Amino acid sequence: MSMLHAPEAVLCRCFPVTLKGSAKHWWNALNKRSIDSFWQLSQKFIHHFLADTKQKLPPHVLIQMRQGQDESLRAYFKRFQAKRLEVNDPGSAVAMSVLAAGLQDNELADSLAKKPVANYEQLMSKAHRYMDMEDVRAYKTSARRIGTSDATILTPTATTSTRNYQKPEWHKDPSRTNPHPN
Repeated sequence: MSMLHAPEAVLCRCFPVTLKGSAKHWWNALNKRSIDSFWQLSQKFIHHFLADTKQKLPPHVLIQMRQGQDESLRAYFKRFQAKRLEVNDPGSAVAMSVLAAGLQDNELADSLAKKPVANYEQLMSKAHRYMDMEDVRAYKTSARRIGTSDATILTPTATTSTRNYQKPEWHKDPSRTNPHPN
């Protein structure tokens, strides 16, 4: 049902039915007979609630985004996505260019330079693969630093072929049982 050509009295009567939460409270706080037209109602509503809205930033704000020296890809992309939501309609091409330009020299930046992606979705897909690689490297590095034997579960032994992986020593922890007995 279209209300575009309805009389103003009908519009004023139907308007409160569409309100929820703070808008409903605002409506109930209005003095009776304080509004003479739907245009006046809409203006009061807009002026009341526009004061609470945060203005979007211009797209050039994204150009300042750079990946920090020790910042992971995942952290940089998360920070970029949050800032992108604050920007007034940055096009995909702008977002792709700015995101790629802000990367540190790393494998993702090299890959994008060698083989550019066609759209933002492809960029994000490729970036997630590199984020996962970065996470695995960070895990392996921290496991080596700690000296954990869990890191060797999936790494090949130095003396055997790459097809033979070290098996965990199930007998060391009596509370764990071997889920794959020989």
